[in-house]
Amino acid sequence: RVVKMPDIEMKKNQPRRERIDNKYGTPVTNHERKEIPRLRNVFFSFTQELQLNLFTLEESYYKCVHAVRDELGMVTFKQFCDSYGVEGANVKNAREMFDTFKVGNGKRAPAHMLAMACLSVLRAPAIRKLNLLFIIQDPGQTGEVHKDDVKDMIAVAECSHNFVQWKSKLVVLMGDRNAMKAKKSRFKKNIMTVETILFPITEVKEKEDWDI
Repeated sequence: RVVKMPDIEMKKNQPRRERIDNKYGTPVTNHERKEIPRLRNVFFSFTQELQLNLFTLEESYYKCVHAVRDELGMVTFKQFCDSYGVEGANVKNAREMFDTFKVGNGKRAPAHMLAMACLSVLRAPAIRKLNLLFIIQDPGQTGEVHKDDVKDMIAVAECSHNFVQWKSKLVVLMGDRNAMKAKKSRFKKNIMTVETILFPITEVKEKEDWDI
């Protein structure tokens, strides 16, 4: 097939989520609300075991992205573990994270979703987390992200791609029900709201206290 310029332009303007869905399949996991606190504790335990901070998370994310050949950064579980240096008991946490965001046949997950899951529970100032969030979700550094990619941001915090459950949060972040792109400048001006929706406080529990 001959690739024409209009095809290239159309692909460039597609949100990353749409391109992933078209090539690899849609997300396969939607967790119920009661499972979210436990899963966020899993994310927190994963980052704590690795002693991740904003710098090492960004470094691990790019290792993950460069481990695969396509621009979408769809990694296997082994590539994810190797890039982040996961070993020992932390492999179980890594598996739960991976399975939360896997797509299609379950063999791959988006590297950016896994990085955002770590970012959502890191102990760091919200504005610095927001800056890294846009580095991850806005690789071209345009200063804005597509509505579908903002959905991915919320899906990380909610551990679910069930749009119906959290569509009101999407409207709040976008600022306009009809807007197709969200600007970083608007996120910065409303950082407290962004923090509440995307970086909710994780209540650390002992494993025996988790709801099964």
